Parts: sequence; C-alpha cells; structure tokens
Amino acid sequence: MTGALKVIVVLLSARQFLASRSFPMSIQAEQVRRLITRSHAILFGSLKAELSRAIACCRVAKTTSDAAERFRYLLVAEATSAKFIKLLSQGKIGKSKTILRLMSLLEKELGGRLYIARVAKRLPFGAVIVAVTYAF
Repeated sequence: MTGALKVIVVLLSARQFLASRSFPMSIQAEQVRRLITRSHAILFGSLKAELSRAIACCRVAKTTSDAAERFRYLLVAEATSAKFIKLLSQGKIGKSKTILRLMSLLEKELGGRLYIARVAKRLPFGAVIVAVTYAF
C-alpha cells in the first residue's frame, strides 16, 4: 500500500467508526430541539426576573426617604427600561405578551407610558411611516 492509499483507508475507517457510534439524526435533532426549548425557557425566566427586579426598585425608591438611595434604585430601573426598549426596537422580544405587560408596568412605575413603534409602511426612497401605539 502506498502512503496516499493508507490515508484514505484510515479516513474511511474513522468515518465508519464515527457513523456507527453516533445517534441517528432524528434523535440528535430531538436533543437539539429540547436544548433550545430549555434555553428559551431559562432566558424568558431571566428576562421576567430582571423586569420584576426593576419594578421592585421603583417601588422601593418611592418609599425611601434618602434621596441618594432613591436615585440609585431609579438608576437601576431606568437602565433596565432602556435595555428592554432597545430589545423591543430590535424585534427580539416583541412576541411575548408577558414581557410587554411587565415593560408597561415598569414604565408606569417610572411615571411614563410604553410606546411601541411599528413600521406601518416603507416608502420607495427609504423613508418609513411609523405607527405608534400604547401597550396595555
């Protein structure tokens, strides 16, 4: 056997070995689907917890008499609000009614309203007509 032939035989043997040891594609696909589902559930829970924390910070700030302490709590809430507004504008969380409800509650606690801007129509020269609605 020449050197090139040995390499081909070894590569074929390795592929056959890996193919015999790996799961069928349907089982692998199911495992990946479950992993993605669990990851989404963890992410969703984390986002809800972050919004709930910001809402709690607003409520604590309203009951705190120390101005510096109140300011720190409101900074946390404002930063969280800005983060979620950015995620919403990027279209990453627009489908979740729970997240939108919590965002609306956070904005209410901060003394504002949640505005959701949607592209209503794109014009040929690049301009956009935007429809602004209130959430909840």
